[in-house]
Amino acid sequence: MKKTLMFIFFIVILAGCVSGNKDVYQFDGVSMSPTIKDQQKVVVDKDYYTKNEIKRDDIVLFNLEENQHIKRVVGLPNELIQIIDGTIYINKEPLESEYTFVDVWSDKIHEEGIQLKSDEYYIIGDSLVPMTSKDSRSVGPIAKKDILGKVVEIK
Repeated sequence: MKKTLMFIFFIVILAGCVSGNKDVYQFDGVSMSPTIKDQQKVVVDKDYYTKNEIKRDDIVLFNLEENQHIKRVVGLPNELIQIIDGTIYINKEPLESEYTFVDVWSDKIHEEGIQLKSDEYYIIGDSLVPMTSKDSRSVGPIAKKDILGKVVEIK
């Protein structure tokens, strides 16, 4: 009996270590459509970036104006981001991504470019519905300290 209890205890501890610090969130809105739909659930690994770097195309959970948001990383530290005629440019080269950002808008600031600092990211929504995403296009770059985790599963 004692060996069985020890075995069960070991399995419970091991399962906790393997699962890590993952939380399930329900996504509200259309700012990540069609990738994540309104009311769809996502799993966020809050420990992921303690061992891994943030990469372009990662979908991340981050703090913005006292709220948490989920969007896609398109610009990395020290890159120049421009949006010209609806096309995103990274260091003056068109962004190559399997994702289509339909509601990308241009303005004077974005055409001239935003130079990211060593701890900043440019993060936007995937939305196919124009003007539905509160992200770097409207609030500027997101600091690394505000990125809380990576979306590792869309349910």
